[in-house]
Amino acid sequence: MKVRVVLLLVLLSLVACSVNQQQKKSEEAEGFLTPEEQQECIEALSLYLNVDSSRVAEVEETSELFLEGMQNEADDWEYRNNILRIDSVMRKGIELSKQNKYRELLALLEKEIKNVHLHPNNLIDNELQLHNLMFKLYAKFYDSEEYIPKYVELLEFTRIHMLSISIFSPDDNIDPFYPTILYSLMAFNKEMGNYEIAIERGRELCVLIERLYEGENEMPEDYVKAMTLLSEVYSAAGMEVQRDSCIQVISAE
Repeated sequence: MKVRVVLLLVLLSLVACSVNQQQKKSEEAEGFLTPEEQQECIEALSLYLNVDSSRVAEVEETSELFLEGMQNEADDWEYRNNILRIDSVMRKGIELSKQNKYRELLALLEKEIKNVHLHPNNLIDNELQLHNLMFKLYAKFYDSEEYIPKYVELLEFTRIHMLSISIFSPDDNIDPFYPTILYSLMAFNKEMGNYEIAIERGRELCVLIERLYEGENEMPEDYVKAMTLLSEVYSAAGMEVQRDSCIQVISAE
C-alpha cells in the first residue's frame, strides 16, 4: 500500500519563522494552557505510566543490540530503575500541569528527556505526542531563535528512532509520518542557516517520495512542495545550479 506523504507544518512554527521574531512570553501573561491543552498535556505524560512487563522484556532484549560496544554507558544504565524514575517524573509533571506550572514542567522534561527516550513506553506515537507537548511549551516561553534548535534536536531523535524501527521491520516499511519529519527538519535547518543538513534532509525526502510513487504518471502535490522548499534552500546557500535544477523539475510536474 502506498503511503500518502503528508507534509504538515509542526505547530505552524514554519509560518512563525517567516514573520517577525516573537518576544519572550511571561508565564503570567501567556504561559497558561487552555483546559483542552491541559488535558492533552496530562494525557501525553500519562502514556509513560503503567508499563507492561512483556514490553519491558521486549525492549530490554532489543536494547542489548544497541548497547553493544557501549560498555561504559551500559554499566551505568539500570534499565528497570529508569522505569521507576520516569514514573516519578511523569507523576510530578502531571501535578505541575494541574497547578499551571508549565515553565517548571518544561524544565523537568528537558532535564529528563534522554531518560524518557529510554523508557519502554516510548513508542513512536507516544514520543510524537510528548514532543508535541514540548513544542507547544517551547513556543509559549521562547522566541523562535531559541526554540527552533530545540525542535530540531527532538525531531532528529524521532527521525533516527523511525529509521531504527524500519531496519528491524520484516517488510522494511518506513513510518508514514517520516516524510513530515524530514520536511520539518529541512525547513527548520534552513531557518537556522544549516544549509548542508537542510539539503541532506530535503534530498532524502524527495528520493523517498519518488520511491513511494514510482510508476505513477505524476508525482503528488507534496513532491512539488518538497522540491520547492529544497530549491529555496539551494537559493539561500548560493547554489544556483542546483536551485535551477529543482525549478525545472517543478515546472515539469
